Amino acid sequence: KIAYQEQKYAEAKSFLDRVTPVLPEHLPSNALLGVVNYQLGNFEQAAARLEWYVSRAGYNIDIQRLLAEVYIKLGRGEEAINLLSSMAVKSAEDPSLYLMLGNAYMQNRAYGQAKENIELANAASPGQSSIGQQLATLNILTGDSEQATKELEAILAGEDANKQAEILLIWALVNSGDLDKAMEYASLGVKKYPKDPLRSFVEG
Repeated sequence: KIAYQEQKYAEAKSFLDRVTPVLPEHLPSNALLGVVNYQLGNFEQAAARLEWYVSRAGYNIDIQRLLAEVYIKLGRGEEAINLLSSMAVKSAEDPSLYLMLGNAYMQNRAYGQAKENIELANAASPGQSSIGQQLATLNILTGDSEQATKELEAILAGEDANKQAEILLIWALVNSGDLDKAMEYASLGVKKYPKDPLRSFVEG
């Protein structure tokens, strides 16, 4: 545990790999080994340990949230959706669960359902630009580029203005047919980020 707290994940894994065969039913050791494998990028091993833990310990929001993240990283979207849906029923006021569920639906290209969950996250935690940008992205993907434009312009007018929001706004403007305004933003972007791929958009 000390090695884990000091972020010495390889050392922690080496220790836990010796402990868990001796104490195969020890829940905390197996859970920690799952977490360590996640930190090391060993997602298949992490999934196996975390699934084992959940099957024996039952509901644990932190472990199950991590397991859902592992499923998403492994491209196991349906499993992530099923797990997160059951968690959202028990923790309906936690916006992060809806955000994760939206990401899982996005991975499965179920953009309508992704949008529904990101909207729930946005309503529960208004004003977070990262959630607003995801919602804008989904509005573009579901054909509502005008709404996306409004959301992105609001973000760019605030303290959380960022390059990704500028790029999304150009995408939304192009999709909604406002090419003049898209070119205007793209030209400003080229001046701010001269090495960005936006240059090819403007010069092309």
